[in-house]
Amino acid sequence: SNTTVHSLSMVMRATSLLYLVSAVSAVSLELFELPSHTYPHGVCNDGTPAGYYHDTDLSKLGKVHVHLNGGNLCDSDQTCLERCDRDHDGEVDNHLCTADTKQTVQNEHGLFAGGEENPLHDFWHVMVPYCSSDTWAGTGFSDQSGYYFHGKYIFRNVMNSLSHHFNLFQATEFVLSGSSAGAFGVGLNCDDVADWLHSNNPDMKVRCVADSPDFIPWWVHSENCLRRADDYQP
Repeated sequence: SNTTVHSLSMVMRATSLLYLVSAVSAVSLELFELPSHTYPHGVCNDGTPAGYYHDTDLSKLGKVHVHLNGGNLCDSDQTCLERCDRDHDGEVDNHLCTADTKQTVQNEHGLFAGGEENPLHDFWHVMVPYCSSDTWAGTGFSDQSGYYFHGKYIFRNVMNSLSHHFNLFQATEFVLSGSSAGAFGVGLNCDDVADWLHSNNPDMKVRCVADSPDFIPWWVHSENCLRRADDYQP
């Protein structure tokens, strides 16, 4: 799609900015929990309600930046139990598997920096903690581990919440960014969210920035490599 092509053209430039932009002033972000009665599927691995941190400066709402945090992943019941319950006592002890409860955070780095070198310095920022271990793609539940993998639900719920509480559809520009597992999430959700936003505001400019994603062209692999197969799945 045009959105994806435009998005990929920004990746190298924006990725460099994540490290080169100087911090001028920190962005103050406040926790917004997704209420279970409204968003029953918006839960972390352990079933705690997910949430997001939003910029407290509401004067910038005309241009919105949403960042998906990263933190690796797990891909089996065994690896997910190792990830979330590291001391095997039956209790989740990894912050990447449960809801973040800090009420406020500060961010002054990369695309959150206040310097004019940062193309998003005047955007209203949202940071979404990663607590589903599924690269923002899951919609399932494991009976064996007892864990939810609802990353896609969480992302959709965050977007719906932003539209209900912060007039998202009135924005003129929207940028979705992510790093590592969050960058995977950008690739897996960019086109869907762009279509959704454009169906409500056809004039909104939508861009996606993936930092350290899995965009590895098939043609860089040798001729007999399985990764070149049309039906290859990692």
